[in-house]
Amino acid sequence: MMRRFIMALLAAASTITGAVAASAQEPTPIQRIFPSEAGYAVSATKDLMAEGRRTYEGVLVEGISTRTMIDQVTFGIGEGNRVEVAVRNLTLRPVDPTRPIVLISGLRFLLDDWPAHAGADSCEWVRQIGKLQLDGLEMRLAAPDGGQPGLRVKNLNFERRREGDECWLSGILAATSVEFIARDDASFAISGLRAELRTPSTAKAAGAPEAPQAAVRASMSSLELRRPGRSPAFGFLDVTAGLDVESASIAPLLSLLDRITLTGSKANGELNLMQILNAATLFDAQMKVDAPITRIYSAGVVPPEAVTNFSRVGLSTITGKSGYAFELAGGQLRSRADVSLIGLIDATLSSSMTLRPYPRQKLEASARGIALGAHLIPDASLDDLELRYRDRGLEGYVIDLTGVPTGRYVTEFAGVLAKDGSESMKRSAAAISGALSEFFRNAARGYDMSVTAAPPERINMSRIALLALTDMQGLAKAMGLASLASRSQ
Repeated sequence: MMRRFIMALLAAASTITGAVAASAQEPTPIQRIFPSEAGYAVSATKDLMAEGRRTYEGVLVEGISTRTMIDQVTFGIGEGNRVEVAVRNLTLRPVDPTRPIVLISGLRFLLDDWPAHAGADSCEWVRQIGKLQLDGLEMRLAAPDGGQPGLRVKNLNFERRREGDECWLSGILAATSVEFIARDDASFAISGLRAELRTPSTAKAAGAPEAPQAAVRASMSSLELRRPGRSPAFGFLDVTAGLDVESASIAPLLSLLDRITLTGSKANGELNLMQILNAATLFDAQMKVDAPITRIYSAGVVPPEAVTNFSRVGLSTITGKSGYAFELAGGQLRSRADVSLIGLIDATLSSSMTLRPYPRQKLEASARGIALGAHLIPDASLDDLELRYRDRGLEGYVIDLTGVPTGRYVTEFAGVLAKDGSESMKRSAAAISGALSEFFRNAARGYDMSVTAAPPERINMSRIALLALTDMQGLAKAMGLASLASRSQ
């Protein structure tokens, strides 16, 4: 099994300064990862051989769309007589300055063997992966406004499980922490992540007659959302999540990703987005997420200018439980969210939507370089919606924090938001706040509240957004909105 690797180790002289020389017999280890056939030009300041290990230092890889810099990479024989690759300080810097920069502090992985040929596809690499360890990863996005959006990962490990088709990636993934940071410095952080994965790596594997379901089973010690300024707003503990997808339904997406150009000057972002969303309309998938401990931190949610009792809001943490589920099949999306907050509310929101693919005319226009603007908004329409709500003490809590009842607070806050808007926006804000005020007043009197929507005619989400800003009465009619208050049992 190790024949190709050993031949590569012996292919060049023990020390080479300057360009990394190609072996006449076999590609060198570094060329296995960055093959010249794929447009890579590789150089290194040092190429050392010692005790059966080959180490490159000062590696520079010039690709078509990315420049890769590595302080040190070592190839040798590792656990289970497998190929071991260890990388220290790797930077991926795209040629396009709008693309994210990736920095990896330490990376180690084990391969059963090298892929059979240079420039191997994803299946060839998946067949050989045994184990992967990542000390730290940071992805930095371009931010002209001075923010630092991106992704940070600490201590990520993956161990392969070999089962079924070799082009399926199955195994255990774990990470100490994963943090997504938005442009405004708000963040979404996961700690204690553990996931079991089973997913095809190619369209052929996904579409095979005997292919199993693709699946992910994950648990998280905590999940936290922080607002700009890094104050926590929402927290979820002991989270579990499950995703199941019919393999054949994701084959078109995998085939698409294998064909399109995602990076570099030739990439067409709008066209790629439309094609990916079109493929997503073919998914047959189900997902469920449960958070048995859900926390809302008042100081991170309630606007400071709306608070009269600062000492109370600073110490207040709301606790409860929540869950979410969805089913997607043939472009039909059904979802349900449940939340129960101790001493505040019980609420359930369920909805059904239809996502339609972009028509050929839009795809062709984008392929010709025409910017689509608002026409890029997905064609998603609401089929039905239902909200069920019961006040378990929210009214008293809002009075305690703001000094006014919920309904009055909603009206005053809506007026502040709309004061600089157009007359139509002010009228719409007044209509929305009036309806919400009545809703919360009735709930505070002990009524179980429900709101339903059943549009008599198809209405897409962009139309709903426009009517919400300009014509609330027109929106209520177009959506078939109805509200019902009934006495709690």
